[in-house]
Amino acid sequence: MSDRIGNIIELAFSKGERNALLRSTLSVKRWFGRQLKGSKKQGTSYIVRMDLETAESLLHALESDLSHVADEGERRKLLKASDRIRETLGEDEDEAPSPFEGGPGEIPDALKEALEEIAGQAVEEGLTYNELMEDEEGLKARLEEYVLGLDEPDEELGGLAPNQMFRLINYGWWKEPYCIHVNDRLPGDELERLPIIYNTRLLLQLLMEEGRVKATNAGNLNRKTVKRMLDEGMNTYGRHLGRFMQLDPLMRDYLKVFNEEDVPFCHIPRVIAGLAGLIARTSTRFYIIDEGAWVARPENMGRLFARLFHTFFRSFNLAYCDMMPDLYSELRAFPYTLYLISRLDEGEWVLINGREEDYLHPVLVQEVRDHDNPHFTIDFVLRVRYLEKLEGFGLLELYEGEAEAGSRQGPIYFRKTPLFDRFLFFDLPNGPVV
Repeated sequence: MSDRIGNIIELAFSKGERNALLRSTLSVKRWFGRQLKGSKKQGTSYIVRMDLETAESLLHALESDLSHVADEGERRKLLKASDRIRETLGEDEDEAPSPFEGGPGEIPDALKEALEEIAGQAVEEGLTYNELMEDEEGLKARLEEYVLGLDEPDEELGGLAPNQMFRLINYGWWKEPYCIHVNDRLPGDELERLPIIYNTRLLLQLLMEEGRVKATNAGNLNRKTVKRMLDEGMNTYGRHLGRFMQLDPLMRDYLKVFNEEDVPFCHIPRVIAGLAGLIARTSTRFYIIDEGAWVARPENMGRLFARLFHTFFRSFNLAYCDMMPDLYSELRAFPYTLYLISRLDEGEWVLINGREEDYLHPVLVQEVRDHDNPHFTIDFVLRVRYLEKLEGFGLLELYEGEAEAGSRQGPIYFRKTPLFDRFLFFDLPNGPVV
């Protein structure tokens, strides 16, 4: 049972749920692991006390992590834990507000018009309004057909017509008919010194060399393997490249031993490789699967790069690399930013400051504003969530100019690298899908 006392939450998890939270999650384990490990046992339950805001953050992180959990047994335990938190917060998943009912997810006027027109057509075909709305797949197909017929360019959509924007967001590089084409045949000499490639290949090679590697109770790599990654891996600290995987060298003097999560250029590649289906884990061991061994070969480096890009920007929770909120539309809106960057001239430096909204989807901009957090800004999302990650893949360069007197940060510029246009190709015809 879970209790609520004033502003304090008492959550009671079973042993299996607590272990699943610590073993099979990403964000939850990272940001709430200490509280879960410090939970007090009462009978057969483990009690965790936290305030309402922290409990809401825990629920948000857990729901995000659930999309990364493939094991059905672990998913069931995590879903039960989610239900406990939701029940204590007084939230009923079945009564969650619809995006059609106002608030931050209020339906746009253009979509209201679309629904009215679609409803009118359905009535002419003999359907009632309720029948139309209850047939989710049918309604989705009608909406798609409607939007794909809208071919008037819109400046608020970066000059794209609504049908082009629909394709960009819903088809991207992952679904036919593709409108972004990924080159997975790039030569290894263009990729081998990228930290995401170098460190992932090193991890795959270690697993091939050592066979089944022992996992810790927390589900991470053991310290012996981490030590090899620490000694042999690529740490780009002091350079812009791959900031989300960097380790401050001072930490090597401060820490006596290193766990996996202490070494970002070991931890992040391990997480991404797992999400990408290149490595797997039993309850006690990590091992490489055939696909991982295949892409680890030098001649298949382009395939590995494309696989990691797809996983990172389609499945990975970008908020995991910082301590800011998750964004529902972050990954869905990402192809729009890619498209806008693709239109820049090669070598052209672009000033970010004051132009952040020019490179983000309007829905994402509004979602950031709805958080009303002075530290979680549109600039942060563009620079940290998108541009620095693309820089880590070698697709962009970032440059910080000299700060003015009294300012902590100088102007930030970015530009495409030659690799960007060799890796990504955009095909956005304005017309019906053939």
